[in-house]
Amino acid sequence: MLSFICLKAIEGQNTIFKKFAWTQSHEVCAQLSSIMGLVELLNNEGSLNGDVDKVLKYI
Repeated sequence: MLSFICLKAIEGQNTIFKKFAWTQSHEVCAQLSSIMGLVELLNNEGSLNGDVDKVLKYI
């Protein structure tokens, strides 16, 4: 009986961990994509028309 209770507790913790990991990975991915887009703009500096300082402020 004790092993069943422990198994259920572990399964519950695993569910919480999966939700946490999913949320964190998607939040990081969104921010990383934004930074990568801004870096791409900086690499193509000619397309910014002098707005490099504005792009750097977003980073």
